[in-house]
Amino acid sequence: GDPDKAVIDFSEALRLGLLTGDVLQFGSKDPEAVRHWAQVAHARYQRGTAYVAKKEYDLALADFNESIRINPNEARPYVSRGGIFLYRQDYQKAISDFTEGIRLDPNYAFAYFQRGFAYHALEEPDKAYTDYTQSIQLDPHYITAYLNRGIILYTRRGEFEAAIKDFDQALKLGPDNINALMHRGVAYGANNDFDRGLADLNRAIEISPDFGKAYYYRGVLYTLRGNADRALTDYSDAIRLEQQNPEGLIGRAGIYVRRGNFDGAIADYNAAIKMQPADPALYYNRGYSYFNKGEYEQALADYRRAIRLNPSLAPTYINACLAGAIIGKDYPKARADCDKALQLTPRSVDAFDARAFVYVKMGEWAKARAEYDSALRIDPNHPRAIYGRGLTRVKSGDQAGGNADMANALAKDPNLTQDFAKFGIK
Repeated sequence: GDPDKAVIDFSEALRLGLLTGDVLQFGSKDPEAVRHWAQVAHARYQRGTAYVAKKEYDLALADFNESIRINPNEARPYVSRGGIFLYRQDYQKAISDFTEGIRLDPNYAFAYFQRGFAYHALEEPDKAYTDYTQSIQLDPHYITAYLNRGIILYTRRGEFEAAIKDFDQALKLGPDNINALMHRGVAYGANNDFDRGLADLNRAIEISPDFGKAYYYRGVLYTLRGNADRALTDYSDAIRLEQQNPEGLIGRAGIYVRRGNFDGAIADYNAAIKMQPADPALYYNRGYSYFNKGEYEQALADYRRAIRLNPSLAPTYINACLAGAIIGKDYPKARADCDKALQLTPRSVDAFDARAFVYVKMGEWAKARAEYDSALRIDPNHPRAIYGRGLTRVKSGDQAGGNADMANALAKDPNLTQDFAKFGIK
């Protein structure tokens, strides 16, 4: 239990063992030599595990390397070395070592679990699922294997009931396991069983009142249930308890947006971006908040950042197209953004509607009318497109037809006149 003392003892054993080894012929078939060097390899392995306990990973790695060099047919040093690679997020090296450990000992349950964890981190859930399952078959008493397999079942496969069974099993093995309670609660919520979900999350928080993620997930369930006030409180508690909690910030920002508190949302997205600067969704959502404040330049800048990070999301191009049209400095670029959106999603009503608005801003009424017609062929009841077509008809001299369209659209959405006026169209 004392890693410092263990390191001293194994070091002394190795010193004596290596001295004794000088009189033996290493690599010979002498049974005494083979036995001796196996003991030396084991001592290296044991000292390596003591270094791991001390978090002295470079020293541990050196010992595991030497243990493998001396005796390459022992599974445990490979799996322990793989554990260090896993900790350092060098997943491919970790998988290679776990795979070798499994080859040497096909019944090594922990090796399957560790390899599953590495695959999980690499976003290869099917391989992870297979390894977790094999780990459970070999050792049905390992809580985390059920927990991680359950997470894959509900987050990746949508198999909520199967996931709940895995969390049930984890909780049989550890009734107060807060992670199993938390994830079972989320799985219940995802399966529209909010009462059970909230009960699990309440229990997790009761056991560990400082467990920020449980507050976050309870906030998610309250959000899904439509209780924004309770969700807002939980997201705020999650942020308070875990300073590095972008999920809580994102959840709270979403409520702020729905309540029209765009400054609050922008502040939360700013904080989340500091933690996850390569997440395009954060820039997209912050841009949406800027857009709703009427700060179109800032919105467009954020949409451009989101596009650079992920150039395959059509809604970002649509919003950039609309913001660019409103700003009115570069209509060809705005139109190009809508063109790209339609390449990605050829039947997007919103993309046709936005491209029509570019032509409206340019005063090209016939082209705008054609775009609105394209949108309405896909969705004949789209209020904005009906209103926009009416506007183009009025501008082209068809007063009666245009007014009829606009009246039809306003019956569906009375705010359309204000919306177009806000964007400079009357």
